[in-house]
Amino acid sequence: MRLLLLFILSLNLLYSQKIALLIGNNEYSFAPLNNSLHDVDGIYNTLKEIGFKDSNIKVLKNISKDAMKKALLSFEDQASSSEIALIYFSGHSIQVNNINYVFPANTIVRKQRDLQDLINLDDFIKSATSAKSGIVLIDASRKNPLIKHFQNEKYNKVSSPRGLNQISPKEDQILIGFSKSEGDISEDGNVKMSSYSKALSERLKENHDIHRVLRKVQQDVMRNHEQYPTIFSTLNFTVCLTGSCIPKEVVKPKVVVTPKEVIEPKVVVVAPKEVIEPKVVEVVPKEVIEPKIVEVVPKEVIEPKVVEVVAKEVIEEKVVEVIPEVIPEVIHEVIRKYALTINPIPSSAKVYIMNIQPSYKDGIKLKEGKYTIKVKLDGYKSKVESIYLKSNLEKDISLSKIIKKIVEPTPIVRYALTINPIPSHAKVSITNIKFRYKDGIKLEEGRYTIKVKLSGYKTKIQKVYLKNNLEKDITLSKIVSRKNDQSSDTSSLVNKEIDTITNAKKTVSKKKTLTFKGVTYTGEEKNSLAHGKGRLLWDNGNSYTGDFVESKRTGRGTLRWANGNKYIGDFINDKRTGKGSLFLANGAKYIGSFVNGKRTGKGTYTWRNGDRYIGDFVNDRQTGMGTYIWASGKQRKGLWKNGLPID
Repeated sequence: MRLLLLFILSLNLLYSQKIALLIGNNEYSFAPLNNSLHDVDGIYNTLKEIGFKDSNIKVLKNISKDAMKKALLSFEDQASSSEIALIYFSGHSIQVNNINYVFPANTIVRKQRDLQDLINLDDFIKSATSAKSGIVLIDASRKNPLIKHFQNEKYNKVSSPRGLNQISPKEDQILIGFSKSEGDISEDGNVKMSSYSKALSERLKENHDIHRVLRKVQQDVMRNHEQYPTIFSTLNFTVCLTGSCIPKEVVKPKVVVTPKEVIEPKVVVVAPKEVIEPKVVEVVPKEVIEPKIVEVVPKEVIEPKVVEVVAKEVIEEKVVEVIPEVIPEVIHEVIRKYALTINPIPSSAKVYIMNIQPSYKDGIKLKEGKYTIKVKLDGYKSKVESIYLKSNLEKDISLSKIIKKIVEPTPIVRYALTINPIPSHAKVSITNIKFRYKDGIKLEEGRYTIKVKLSGYKTKIQKVYLKNNLEKDITLSKIVSRKNDQSSDTSSLVNKEIDTITNAKKTVSKKKTLTFKGVTYTGEEKNSLAHGKGRLLWDNGNSYTGDFVESKRTGRGTLRWANGNKYIGDFINDKRTGKGSLFLANGAKYIGSFVNGKRTGKGTYTWRNGDRYIGDFVNDRQTGMGTYIWASGKQRKGLWKNGLPID
C-alpha cells in the first residue's frame, strides 16, 4: 500500500503547477530595441508547446516601473503554491557599483539618484524563489549609451561599464541565466529574435534537466555568435520544464544475496518466474513454511518497476537486494565559484588564463576545475603553469629575467687594393664594380677585372682575386707606328681599344639564353651564370622576372605561378625573404615580411570576404600579438598561436 501511495505522489509531482512571467521592453528613447517583443513571443509559444497552461503564463510588453513591481508581487504570491516559477526578461539593463538593474519601458537615468526608477534584479529573484524551483532568465546585456553619464560622476564608480555583474545566489533552489558573461554585451540585431532567446526557445522543448538545457544553449550561442551565456544555480535536484527527463543511462539488474546477515534494502521487489506486483515477498525454503510478508519502504521516490529474480538455489529466509533497471537521473548541480588571485613577480607582468574566455582580473570567480595560467613580461621568460582550483587561491608566480647575449654581427671584411700602372700617369679602372678606382680602395674578397690604359700604349686588362691586401704593378707596352701609316695606325689603335672595352663589358652584361633541365633563362649572364637582370621560365608555366646573382634569384623580382598566384618583392638565394606582396588566385592577399618563403614577421592578411588580420606571423600562421577585424567592423585584439586566439 505504501509503495502505491509513493507512486501516486510521484505522478502528482510530475504534473504539478508550472507558472511563467514574460516581460519584454523595447520602447526606450535613448536606444530602442528590435528583438525584445519577438523574444517574448518566441518563449511564450515554446512554453505553451511544452505543457504550460495559457492561464499560467503572463506576458507583459513595454510596461512601466509601477506595473512591473505590481506584476512581480502578484507573481510571488502565485509562485508560493507552484512547483516551478519561471521569469524571463528581454530589454535594457545596467550595473552600478556591482548591483544589477533592468529598465522599465520609457525610462531614462542620468545620475545615481535616478536609479530608484529602475528595477533591482534581486526583485526578480525574490519573486521566483517563492516556488519550489525558481528560474530567472535575463536577455538584457545590450549596449547601453547611458553608461557614460555614470562614468562622468566623480563620486560614483562603475565597476564594470559593460553588461551585467556576476552574482552568487544566496537563495536556495534558484537558477539564474544571463545571455552574456560578466562585463560583456551583445548587439541588438535586425533579426526577429536575439541569438540567446532563439536558442532557448528551441532547447526548452527537449526532455532534459534545465541545467543541461542551458548548457546546450551556451554551446549554440557560442558556436554562431561572439557571446558566452552564463548560469548561476543553487538547484540541487532535477527540474524538467517539459514534465519528464530522459535518464542518463540504463543499468542492468543486479542481484546481491547475503545469506548470513540482513542488510537494509533500498528497493526490494521479488517475483517468481511469473511477474507479480511488488507488494509481497514470498520466500519458500526447502521445507514448507508459512509465507512471510516483507514491507518495503524505499529511501527515494522512484518509479517502481517489476524485476524478475530467479535464484539458482532455494535458501532459507534470505534478504535479496535488487537494483532497479532504470536509475532516474538526478543532477545535484550547485555551481560554486572560488576566487583566484595571481601575484606576478615582477608585479607589472601580465596574467592570462588560457583555457577560458573572460580576461583575468585579481579575485576572478571561477568554478572548480583545472586552469592554465600564463604570465609574461618583456625582458623576462614567459611562464605557463597549470593549477587545480577547488577553494579560494592566491598564488605567486615569479619570472626569470632574460639575459641577452650580445651577438655581434659578422663584420664584412674588406681588403685594400692598389694598382701601380707603368707609366704612372696611366688610367686605372675596375670594370666589374660601380665604384671609381682609387689607390687603396677597400673591396670584399672576390674576383675583379682591372683595366689600365694610356694614349700611345696598348691597353691591358688583368683579372685578380682579392683575398688579402694587394699591391700590384701593371706595365703597358708602347705602340710603335710607321710614319706613312701613322694616321691609319692611330685609327686602328682607337678601334682596337674600343673593341677591348666592349669585350670587357660583355663579360659582365652580355645577354644570353641559357637552358637547364626544365628551365629556360634569358638575360644578363656572367661566366655562363645568370647574373643581373633576366627572366626565368619553367616548363610548368611558372615564371620569374627580376634580379639574379650567380644563377640565384637575389634582389627584387616578380614570381608568377601557373595557377594565378603572384608574388612581388625581395628574394635572397632563391627564397622569398624580405618585404613583399602575395596575391592569391582566390582573391586573398598578404602584404608584409617573408623569411625563406613563409609569412614571418609583421604583415596584413586579407581574406576575399573582407575580413583581415594585422599583426605577427610565424611560418605562415598568426602567432604573437595581432588584431582580427571582421568586414562588419568588429575587432578582436590579443595573443594568437598557430592561427588561433589564445586569450
